[in-house]
Amino acid sequence: MFLERYYYIKHIEVGKKSLELDMFSYVRLLHSLTGKVNINELNNLELTQVFLKFLWLGYNPQLKAVKNQLTSRTEIQLKKLRQLWCLMSLEGYCKDTSDKGLFDWAKHRINNFDRNLKIDHLEWFPDWIIKGLLEELESQYRCYTKTVN
Repeated sequence: MFLERYYYIKHIEVGKKSLELDMFSYVRLLHSLTGKVNINELNNLELTQVFLKFLWLGYNPQLKAVKNQLTSRTEIQLKKLRQLWCLMSLEGYCKDTSDKGLFDWAKHRINNFDRNLKIDHLEWFPDWIIKGLLEELESQYRCYTKTVN
């Protein structure tokens, strides 16, 4: 389970509030796990350790919270992916023009690499997967247009 640093820090801050940890308990927990007292000093492995400890203590992250924190880069890539999908479907390269058709295509492409990834919405794909899907769809579109022309 590797998230971007921002998400770990955000979830740890939210988890601190939901677990009702006071500042002394929180700093003591950080120090016992990592030897550091400031969350900004932690590297990704240490952030993962703290996040997993919060999960063990009963913190339940909401998927809605992660969904609302999409970075603008991810939102832009999703828009480009949808626009390219619509363009390809208008030109007859895709059978299903809906968002569900795009999700099914993306899920099929992802399952070729990682069968354990269980995601029910296109917005929940990690940033690096969306970027890869966009690059693949662009290359397919270039191949289709070259064969037509």
